[in-house]
Amino acid sequence: MTINLQDYARFVKTIVKSHPRLDGDHILVESGTKEFRSALGAILSTDDVKAAVKCTCRYKNCINPEHFLITFEKKQDIDQERKEELNILMDDIDFDRLEEVGTDRYLEEYNEGMPEELKIDLPTLMTCIKLHRKEKRRSSPDMKNALTIGQFAERIGYSAEWVSRLIKKGKITPRVRGAGQRYFLQSDVEDWLEGNPSPLFNKEAENGE
Repeated sequence: MTINLQDYARFVKTIVKSHPRLDGDHILVESGTKEFRSALGAILSTDDVKAAVKCTCRYKNCINPEHFLITFEKKQDIDQERKEELNILMDDIDFDRLEEVGTDRYLEEYNEGMPEELKIDLPTLMTCIKLHRKEKRRSSPDMKNALTIGQFAERIGYSAEWVSRLIKKGKITPRVRGAGQRYFLQSDVEDWLEGNPSPLFNKEAENGE
């Protein structure tokens, strides 16, 4: 499971703000138990599964996770109308600013001066964040499936030297990730072999010159 650092930061801040103290195997706080359980649930949840955290300790102000009951349930798909509302809302959210200041501070900034009916709550903001992450993952290439120039050359039946020569001539244009690494995808191999139009290839290159 991948832990989002924003969720983790919120979790840590909640602990710090609640001023916990040890009492045997209990971790007791003066307030903030609900916020703590919510933050812990956010860490344990995924795009498809929601974690619900319930305190089973006789001390209701105990935040020792060993004294919690955690259940998981599959998230319900968002209906189309709600999805459209969230997409409109996501256009208004400054995700760079959100990452800079954190969810709690950004929520305050977003709602400041807003009419009551346009204010959003934390669960809505968290849903937008998760949808935004999912969209970013879809739009980003999976580098685990990336092919080197040599692997690409082998799959289209040529040598790496031949492909590298055509890259230098601008007749084949590899993809480039942020760090400058050049790569191809399996779909590029299929486009080449099937003769599909692609901005990566000048098909005259197949003749070698």
